Amino acid sequence: MINVLKYLLIGLVQGIAEVLPISSSGHLAITYWALRMEESIALSVFLHVASLIAVLAFLWKDLVRLIKGFFLYIFNKESRSETKTDFMVCIYLVVSTIVLVAFTLFSKKVLGYESSPIWVVGLCLVANAIMLFFLGTFKGSRTEKEMTFLDAIVVGLFQCAGSFAGISRSGSCLCGCNIRKLDKETSARYAFLLFIPACLGGLVLDIKDIGSMLTGEVPVYLYAIAFVVAGVATYFAFAFLKKIIAKGKLTGFSIYCALVGVLVTVLGFVMM
Repeated sequence: MINVLKYLLIGLVQGIAEVLPISSSGHLAITYWALRMEESIALSVFLHVASLIAVLAFLWKDLVRLIKGFFLYIFNKESRSETKTDFMVCIYLVVSTIVLVAFTLFSKKVLGYESSPIWVVGLCLVANAIMLFFLGTFKGSRTEKEMTFLDAIVVGLFQCAGSFAGISRSGSCLCGCNIRKLDKETSARYAFLLFIPACLGGLVLDIKDIGSMLTGEVPVYLYAIAFVVAGVATYFAFAFLKKIIAKGKLTGFSIYCALVGVLVTVLGFVMM
């Protein structure tokens, strides 16, 4: 029963923190640390798949519109004036993702970055709090039609910060959108859509680790529990974040990350 509760908690943390600007990787690291469990790359990747399915379910209308607009722009010249925005958003998503992929490969191959001690995760949460506090208020008015390649590059660079446990990918994307003065609706949609290629990219890089779950000591049903919980939690967390963004501020998340970050940093040093 204890193991069921542990994996239920891990799935819940992944689902909630993946979408909200509080860093899922940071919260998973803290959860593993608090439960005295060895961090599992395979489980993390598996739970990202659950979150991806939930995101696809939440954004399917936007995805259908973008995909349809992308191909109509290419193959139907008469509709180009109507589908240009959708086509360009797809291109911008690719550009932002290329920036993230380049940084990910650099951080792993050149910097040797893989994981961090828990006190570093705490410090990154504090950094995430500072970022959200200063850049988490949406006052822009630019829409998707007004986006440029510079917007895609800047948001992509901000997204790279989310590669570090404790700094939120969604939060950094939203802050990048704010820097470029995009409006709330555009910022939310773009940050949400960017999760899809980011998750798929991570899945491709670490797909080999998922197979280890079937040969490990942990019963498969525990992974299944975490998977279902993560997917459901992700879906409802998306709906919650959308309402928060509509209000224009991420200050509450900033305060939360600061408190958790300081606590984890102190405990990390004390228990070294």
